[in-house]
Amino acid sequence: MPDEVHRTEGHHGAEDYVTVSKGPLRERLGVRLHRSLYLRSGGRVGTRLLGAPLLVLFTVGKQSGARRAAVLVYIRDGEDPIVAATNRGRDAEPLWLRNLLAQPQVQVQTGRTRTSAVALVVEPDDDQFPLLWRRFDEQLRGWLDRYQQHTRRPIRLVRLSVYS
Repeated sequence: MPDEVHRTEGHHGAEDYVTVSKGPLRERLGVRLHRSLYLRSGGRVGTRLLGAPLLVLFTVGKQSGARRAAVLVYIRDGEDPIVAATNRGRDAEPLWLRNLLAQPQVQVQTGRTRTSAVALVVEPDDDQFPLLWRRFDEQLRGWLDRYQQHTRRPIRLVRLSVYS
């Protein structure tokens, strides 16, 4: 089931983009609340989930051309954030991945800092993939491996190569 993205007006006229998952109601509300806190606070609140750091990935919709936002767990590899296209173990790839495959120029917000980046997909057959996967899975206490067990597609990692 694809996620829905809604544009809302935040504090002082700032635009917020909220992705609402089509999972169980409790999960949808929790995700929506967390994203709203992160975006509306400008990154002062909601930057961690169960101890894991979160970032906001801003992409351009592949079909709509509209700006989209996804709040994702990440690890760092040097200066670059790395995110996992898990879609919580669903067989369909997350919409944010489809968007950045079409337009790899993205923006990344970590806490209160927003930067531009180029998204580079790290495929399972890339040399760096096993090490990044292991580090990510350790941070998520095994959830990355569990998500992979629930889907038929290979879960890809994405390097967000930050530039000024």
